Amino acid sequence: MAAVKMLSFKDIQTENVLYFDTDWKDDCYTFCLDHNIDQLPSIEDPTKIYIRDEQIQTFRVETIKPERIVDQNFNIFSQGMLERFRLRPLLLVYSHSELSGVVHFSDYNKPVVSIFLYELFFSYEKALRAILVLRGFGNKDMLEFLTYKSSTSRGKKSKKYFADKISKIKIRLAKNEKLPAMQTFDFKDLMEFCVYKEIATISFSVNKLRNMIMHAHELVNIEDPSTDEYIYNFDSFEEFFNLVVELLHDYKKVVNLLAFMSQDPSLHNG
Repeated sequence: MAAVKMLSFKDIQTENVLYFDTDWKDDCYTFCLDHNIDQLPSIEDPTKIYIRDEQIQTFRVETIKPERIVDQNFNIFSQGMLERFRLRPLLLVYSHSELSGVVHFSDYNKPVVSIFLYELFFSYEKALRAILVLRGFGNKDMLEFLTYKSSTSRGKKSKKYFADKISKIKIRLAKNEKLPAMQTFDFKDLMEFCVYKEIATISFSVNKLRNMIMHAHELVNIEDPSTDEYIYNFDSFEEFFNLVVELLHDYKKVVNLLAFMSQDPSLHNG
């Protein structure tokens, strides 16, 4: 199983940085006000940053503190990043003590993040199928599980959902007799079956994240989509970030289990 390469800040940073220029002080302030930008790094002194202050209608200068800085090779989903963005929505990205770009929490909306998560879910789902096959389970076992879920579900709507699902799966299996075991069942079914059989303890909540990725939803929402202002909602970022952390945790557990079961340590890319 190919390793899924983790993303670093060099993958999502904005490299074309706007700087504060003392020769254009008023223009800088007007531009920042119009575009809701609250800070600009100094073009002359790499240790200084200019903070827009509406009370004095100009900038105040501050020395760049370590908490404003992130290394470009740092994992974007590392522990502690959520709280850092909560305190400062915009961070300065550095490489070898030089400013290489800036990153806002809305930059997690960039396509490269969705592509990374798509590949991660693909690898996760593939690992789940492999584990179930190695444990000796097949299509019959999964159909029995879905039938059990149908019998224990409440309400006509739920029972009809399972009946239709089982019927479609049986038709597909009949048309594709050579299809490998477990290939007909979706990600949610595989997760629930693993938990039901006590094979792995994994979170079902990541299925929401999978749906966001597969349907190309925005990962971080704009505060008010009816306006032209690009002000992003931190709560949506927090929910997204925490779901990815859960996914990465469970993915590592599943790949680790597969490596032990198959006695192939090269599968573990944790």
